Amino acid sequence: MINSENIEFIFGGSFDPIHIGHINVIERLREKCPSWPIRLLPCSVPVLKNKLSASFEQRVEMLAIATNHIDHIIIDERENKRLGKSFTIDSLQSLIQEVPERRPVLVIGADTYESVKLWHQWQQLRDYCHLVLVNRPGVAIGDVNKGMEQLGFDCAKNIQKLELVPAGQYYYLNIEEKDVSSTGVRSQLSGGLSVEQLIPNKVIDYIKKNLIYQKETLL
Repeated sequence: MINSENIEFIFGGSFDPIHIGHINVIERLREKCPSWPIRLLPCSVPVLKNKLSASFEQRVEMLAIATNHIDHIIIDERENKRLGKSFTIDSLQSLIQEVPERRPVLVIGADTYESVKLWHQWQQLRDYCHLVLVNRPGVAIGDVNKGMEQLGFDCAKNIQKLELVPAGQYYYLNIEEKDVSSTGVRSQLSGGLSVEQLIPNKVIDYIKKNLIYQKETLL
């Protein structure tokens, strides 16, 4: 059996800003596998998204503020130290180069399965990581299973089975959905609307103090 100490969740994203949807996923992962570290991997230069609104440093600060109550959290800034666009495969390769025994479990939304084939060198993903797919509104698990099969990943009915092989498995994580997006949060902030139910209060205080997501910064 693979040493479970080498397994860790990799949860990447723009986190522009982090919101209750992200935090819900992180907390459910912590409940599911209490001993597995959760490595948060903020994107520096997005490949499939528009320019980000907050700076990398600001997004890292907001991540730290929002997750300081959760155990075994690592905020990994490697994508800001690398030149060019932030390709997931590059980050996975560098993580394993650092610790060859490391077993990354990449966490993505179930609605992402269709766009994975747009990722840089997506064919290599199954050689470097497992996947956890988190349920999303309107996405049928049958479609996800077919998509994962096309990507070359095998289904693990129990998340603990990801410990048995180095890579190439996926697990479908069904959690309570939070209807929130970073785009919606930014829109409400720029319009002067309340976001108290969407992001932690301490993050709101940080945003206000640093004048992030003001209307002029989103133009």
